Formats: sequence, structure tokens, C-alpha cells
Amino acid sequence: MTRFEIFTELMHLGLSIKEEPSDKLLSWMEGENKDAGLREVFQFSMVQGLPSICFDGLQKVFAKGHFKMDEKLNYDWFTTCLSAEMVYDAQQRALSFLANFYAQHGIEMMLLKGYGIADYYPVPKHRPLGDMDIWLYGKQAQADKILSEKLGIAVEEDKEHHTVFYLNGIMVENHYEFVNAQSHPTNRLYNEELIRLGKQVFTRREVGKGQICLPSPTFNALFLFRHMAQHYAGAGINLRHIADWALFLQKEAGAVDWELFLSLAKKTGCLPFWQALMGLTVHYVGVSNAQLPAFKRDKSLEKKLLNDICIENVYQERAASLMARIKRFKHQRSKIKMVYNENVLTTFVRTGLQSIKYSLKK
Repeated sequence: MTRFEIFTELMHLGLSIKEEPSDKLLSWMEGENKDAGLREVFQFSMVQGLPSICFDGLQKVFAKGHFKMDEKLNYDWFTTCLSAEMVYDAQQRALSFLANFYAQHGIEMMLLKGYGIADYYPVPKHRPLGDMDIWLYGKQAQADKILSEKLGIAVEEDKEHHTVFYLNGIMVENHYEFVNAQSHPTNRLYNEELIRLGKQVFTRREVGKGQICLPSPTFNALFLFRHMAQHYAGAGINLRHIADWALFLQKEAGAVDWELFLSLAKKTGCLPFWQALMGLTVHYVGVSNAQLPAFKRDKSLEKKLLNDICIENVYQERAASLMARIKRFKHQRSKIKMVYNENVLTTFVRTGLQSIKYSLKK
């Protein structure tokens, strides 16, 4: 089996898309090159943001036989899972404090993706978390001022569509726009719709001593999709983004307003990315839901998206010099065309000027 085949099966097992390991994987686990192969899978899973998920899958393999793993590798993999759990608990405490603090000042807090999406995973604590994204129903500036005055927390304002502050080591992005409406004209359509949907509080959830708001399935579909599409066209995405989308659809597909979703995707030029994403969701991850929307499959786009995620990483870092940016742009051109119905050169100039603008602010 190849590294990618092993990773894929462990991911399927860890996400509970599959419950039983294949005979092929069990046979491979008995081979002499098992430890070296698993080390490669572990390293690949780190790049793809799914080490804990693959470790969960590995436990289902171990349950089928007396398999052993290199002690050092087992330690590294286990401590990675433990670290993910500690970050989850730290974010839970930060959410509890922040929601309670805002509530004392008459401000409700909506949580975007991240911690809220983790509930779709078989083991929520094993969905890797980074920063926390929040929205305060139009009271971002007021809330930042109160946070600074009452708690002495420094708020960074030189960001594109949100401010940033740190709470006990957790980075929080306080959104005043859901997507950057200045970088791409088509983002304005998404931002307007997300604000409209966001104002409709869908559900509330207790987190420790605080209460957070969670958005509707239609909001999440639009936000997750556009966020992922922008990252793909820019810095790139990994398979954790695909897993988020797949598990969300497995649970919520029937509650999404797909007419609205597809209308926006068509207006903004996202349909090619949509086709590729849905192809991977169904035919690679293996999500099966009778309420999934119909989509036209394009195997060439699926292959391109998967290759960009798993193989091509030369231009993942933001380029500094003009020549480096031009070289990176040539690589990104085909990705940009999958996401935006905008002039590619104009996109390059606009995003470049924005990058320079925020660099000067720093």
C-alpha cells in the first residue's frame, strides 16, 4: 500500500466513514516496513491537519490484531493527540470567559467554524483547533474598547476584516466582516448574505459559565465554502478543510438552502471549485447523504484539487519580493479561475496592494 492509501483508510476509520479496516491494511500491518510507513503517514497527517483522526483510525486497526508500533512513533502520535485535547480544553475555557464577559456588557457572541465544527467529529477534541473566530452582531468596535479598558487586553486593528487579540494564549479574530469585502468584489455578495443570515440567531449553547450563539446550517455552508475557496485560491488548504466540509454535509445537508447557495456560487464564479469539492466529498471521503445537492462531476477538477492539496506545496507561503509574487501568481492562476469570475491580473494587483498596505501598517 502507498502512504496515501494508508493515510486515506486511517482517515476514513477515524472519521467513522468506515468502521472496519480492510484486509489489505491488516495484511500490510504485518509487514516488515510497517514502522517506516507509519512514520511517513504520521508526518503526512500532520501536514494535512488530521494526525489525531488517523490515530483514532489506527486504534480500530489495533483492535483487530496484536499489532505493535515503534515506541517513539507511538509516543509522538499520542502526544500530538494529547496536545489537540489540551488546545480544545483551553479554547473551551476561553469561550466560557469571553461569552460571559461580553454578556455582562449586553453583547451576544457568535462562534464561527473551529470549536463549533468540532462537534461533527466522532471525537470532537481531536479536530485540530487554531484561532477562534467570533462575530458580535455589529458591536465589534464597542466590544474591543470594553475589552481593552476593562481587562487591559491589547487589540490589533491592522487586519483585513477582523481585529485580533489574545486571551490566555488563544488568538481571537473578532470579525466585522465575515469575508474580506475589499479584496474581491464577489466577496461583497457573500458578506451581505452572511450578515443577513447571521442576524438570525439559530441556536444558543452553554459553554462553561457562558453562552454562545451558533449559526444556521445555511450560514455555515456559505461561510465554510467561501472561506475554504479563498484559502485554496490563496495560500492553499489541506484535507482537514475537506473533512470539515464532509462531516458538516453528512449531518446538515438537508437543512441547507441549496438554491441560495448555488445561486451565489454561480454569480461569483465558484462553481468549478464547488464541483471539485463535492467530487472529493462523495468519491474520496465517502460521504453518503440522500439530501446532498446534485452536482456535475468533473474528474479532472477533482484530480487537480487533490493534487494541489497533497502534492503541490511550493508556493504555499506568502511571497515577499515582487518577482517571487509574480512566480507564485503564475502557479495560482488556475486556482483563482476556479474560485473567482474576476480578471486574474486585476486580482493579483488588488491583493498585492492590500498586502503592501497591511505590511506598511505593521
